Amino acid sequence: MKYLKLLGLAAVAATALIAFVGAGTASAVTLCTTDEPGTTTCTGSAWKVTHIEASQIGSGVLEDTSGNTLITCTTSSMTAGPMSTGGGAGTPSTGSVTALSFSNCNSTPVVLKKGTLSVNSSRQFISNGGEITASLFGVSCNYATSNTVLGTGVQGSDTLTINAVIKRSAGGFLCPETTKWTATFTITNHKAGIYVTTE
Repeated sequence: MKYLKLLGLAAVAATALIAFVGAGTASAVTLCTTDEPGTTTCTGSAWKVTHIEASQIGSGVLEDTSGNTLITCTTSSMTAGPMSTGGGAGTPSTGSVTALSFSNCNSTPVVLKKGTLSVNSSRQFISNGGEITASLFGVSCNYATSNTVLGTGVQGSDTLTINAVIKRSAGGFLCPETTKWTATFTITNHKAGIYVTTE
């Protein structure tokens, strides 16, 4: 009888442990900001981030993989949201890109599709389904993102450094198969910085 009771208690404990572990891993990514300098988590006066607005600092450059400059733009901006929360374990916070523009360029890219922007638990900013066309070497070349990591944000920072390899989606042999986009953006609507949390 003692053994049966012990087995019953062990089963209850195992069930509780599984439930606890499951609850811990079912978290989805949530973005928040805070007006408390120096904090490392979203506490106190923190609030959820529903939209991301960002503007380029300095010049953004599109290069081929040999390091040759193809396009330089001194102005670019992006807006994404509303950013999602929930959805289960490991689900990134995702929102549609509602505005994306490039200007003051030696050859201005045209945005064909804005796609989505996601932020995962590793603070990676990921573009999916975005597409631009640009005139390179006298021909039109299209480049599209497919779960492309743009860059990794720093916890509590309002700066995002982009260093992304983007593949050709259309265009002839004069169009490089892959390009590299480098730029620095500042998040303008959350100057206190963005924190990535799970809940």
